Amino acid sequence: MTMEASISRNNTLRSQDRRPQSERCLGDHEVERLGGIHAGDAITCTNGVLWVTQEGDPEDYLLKKGERFVANRFGLVLVQAFEDAACRWYEGR
Repeated sequence: MTMEASISRNNTLRSQDRRPQSERCLGDHEVERLGGIHAGDAITCTNGVLWVTQEGDPEDYLLKKGERFVANRFGLVLVQAFEDAACRWYEGR
């Protein structure tokens, strides 16, 4: 399954229903641990390239600027920058 198909399948919320909770700037290869992510919460790449993995999800996701990942379960999400990057986290609840 491609990343786009996974993101589309999990993406059930309209963007106007969410408010950004925080923006994170990550340096080259820096890792951010996002604990307490709930199903429906989203991470949007606003700059660079990000690798995203979610606890309990066998797939990993690469996000380029403008792409997003929507969590499909509660748990820990790791976000790693492949270069200087930035992302926004949106609470979907």
